[in-house]
Amino acid sequence: MSLIGFDSEGVVAKKRRVTVLFPKDGQDIPERVLREDGTLILDGHSGEVQDRVTLQIERSNGTAASSQHFRVTWKRNAGVDVTPLKGQLAQGFNVFVEKKQNNDNIRSRFIDTPLGSFFHSGKFDNSVLDEFLPKSFNNLLFNYSSSHDIDLYVKDNTVEVNIYHNLSETEHLNVDDSESGIVKTEAGFFHVDTQDDVDISLSGLRCTFEMGSGKLNKCQKTLLFYKPIHLDKSSNVNVTINVLEPINLHPVIQIDLSSFRPIHNCEYYAYLNLPKQLFVDKFQSSPVFLFGEQDLELPEYKLSGYGSTSLFTLKPGELNDIPLHSRYIKPEADASEYFVASFAPHVFYACDGNQGLEKGNPFYQNDLRYDSFFTPDTKFYHLNSTSLAVSIPKLNSDNNLSIHIITLSVVVLSFLYLIRRLFK
Repeated sequence: MSLIGFDSEGVVAKKRRVTVLFPKDGQDIPERVLREDGTLILDGHSGEVQDRVTLQIERSNGTAASSQHFRVTWKRNAGVDVTPLKGQLAQGFNVFVEKKQNNDNIRSRFIDTPLGSFFHSGKFDNSVLDEFLPKSFNNLLFNYSSSHDIDLYVKDNTVEVNIYHNLSETEHLNVDDSESGIVKTEAGFFHVDTQDDVDISLSGLRCTFEMGSGKLNKCQKTLLFYKPIHLDKSSNVNVTINVLEPINLHPVIQIDLSSFRPIHNCEYYAYLNLPKQLFVDKFQSSPVFLFGEQDLELPEYKLSGYGSTSLFTLKPGELNDIPLHSRYIKPEADASEYFVASFAPHVFYACDGNQGLEKGNPFYQNDLRYDSFFTPDTKFYHLNSTSLAVSIPKLNSDNNLSIHIITLSVVVLSFLYLIRRLFK
């Protein structure tokens, strides 16, 4: 079953919109996707796909469920991959829940921020979503997560799911079939006419399909013109993100902005989601914000939250160091001497822009994500996102008995030695 045909436990699919962005190779969109008889050619193409499905949350008696407001994003890999159809998602599995819901639905692993509660994991954890959506629906999302990036937005009982993937020439794009006929379906096929830091222009076809049969109804030429919120600058610059050697219990992230200059009305930033095995000392590093686990002494197994989220201002024209600290790891009975803590710092610069950037953007919005910490007219220029790993020493609990015996022996022998010296 796909999201299109999903109708179970109070979540019902209502409509679908598929958008395909083809590379601009000189071939017109109508020639690329339409046969002479007016049917679609959906094989043998490469491109980028945004598949958006809108669903309704209902009670068993058919009435709307109680209002809720949250955002879930899933990005499989670190790196910058902004496109005209897709803003920059934070790496990993991220759940943002509006603040007013904190007392009812939030698990202990979430952390509190001024905008609400937040959860992050390097793996897609569909069990976290079971508090908000049906398990069968969450399991379906989990199946998609292995090969797709996901952006899910819930507000006022409406679920909007955006699923992203790249279309290969050997793949059939499933649009005009009987399953699509279950819901109101439309599709857009575009390529980029013009694109710069100010405007994006797409041209192509917008097609609608018949309810019931899922067959093509009609297509018409369409032009889209909007202002981008996120821009990919990673291919034009060289920003390295490393953990300084030697790596010890106090690892240091180094971000090289030595080739950059200050930009008017812009600031450079590093955004971090750290697992609870690592933490930031706000008295040492002075982050712009730091939310989550901040206790400087507790071991990782005494903490309930997933870790912390933080934002740092970076200085252009120099090397920027962000010191971290590791926590004591709970001993386990295995052969591993280290626990590997993974995270993906994200480096970008943000600039004050014109009002109404988000208005009219048909593909993504800023709400309950990391960019919500900025003003609505902010434009983001993404430089690098690199996955890093820090190995933290971990004791083997199989050695507990021998360690206790040796420690006790040393204490007893030391005590006897002191007694002997006192009375000699």
